[in-house]
Amino acid sequence: MKLFKQKSSYHFKKYANNILWQRSYYDHVIRKEENLKDIIRYIWGNPVRKALVTNYRDYPFSGSLIFDKTKL
Repeated sequence: MKLFKQKSSYHFKKYANNILWQRSYYDHVIRKEENLKDIIRYIWGNPVRKALVTNYRDYPFSGSLIFDKTKL
């Protein structure tokens, strides 16, 4: 992850003259006993909690190739 962030940040800064990544990140291993749909709803709820949208379905920068956000 560190190498990916480093390389993508370099190229983004070079072309956009802006910062791409925040200083740190939080990763979490999903355990068998955790409900995956609850975790997805929590993540998709981040823009709502930050008042970027009123409904998580309206945020254009989130989604999944597996889960349909109109059905969760």
